[in-house]
Amino acid sequence: GAAAVAAVTELRTCQRCHAPISATSAPSSTKTFGQYDYHSSCFRCTSCSAPFAGSITPHTLVAQDGETPSVLDTSTSASAALQDDKRPYCVGCRLRLRRRRVEELLRAGDMQAARTSLFALLVDSPTDPELLFLMATVEAKQKNDDEALEHLWKAVQNGFSNKLLVETDDSFRSISRRPQFEQILQRLDKSADAKPLGDWKAIRKTLKAGIDLEAAVAEAAEIISPSLSSLSSSAA
Repeated sequence: GAAAVAAVTELRTCQRCHAPISATSAPSSTKTFGQYDYHSSCFRCTSCSAPFAGSITPHTLVAQDGETPSVLDTSTSASAALQDDKRPYCVGCRLRLRRRRVEELLRAGDMQAARTSLFALLVDSPTDPELLFLMATVEAKQKNDDEALEHLWKAVQNGFSNKLLVETDDSFRSISRRPQFEQILQRLDKSADAKPLGDWKAIRKTLKAGIDLEAAVAEAAEIISPSLSSLSSSAA
């Protein structure tokens, strides 16, 4: 009896490196996640490989030292990754996987599932402009015009500023003649006009330091574009 139990215990393997975990291993050298075992050194976020800090609770694992995940594994679908209970993800990567699952559902045309996933994300991030915009497109595609306008307005209120995307997205064809839609476009115009010139100071500082040049150029283009548009309109 005892020998059989010991033999079975010896067969435990680490879910990450697949090496055996000895029955005599010190408790501090192993981690248990759900019903799966890991060597402590292997117990890291499946996606970004950041070590975990704090308690081991599925869906609430936090990357050590507040690390921000820089790499997200795209070798499998987000839906499959989220359903795999063997693989732990830090909070940051799990959120990014949930966002990617919405994109996958939208590409597959499963609007109802995408809508459900977006609602869940918005519970955690109710003022996220990107999520609010995506929800507006989904509501519009499902002919929920009032809800689409409400989410689009909230997106703009919380910082969404891509007027061209709003004007050209086919999802909004059914609401494009509504007065509220025109008001949203006018709000986007005002947001572009109100871009603070003080941002140039930060851009010049970034350029002088020689760091993140791509971001500095992109921000400069964002400031310049509305001005160029206004000049073109005046010239016409």
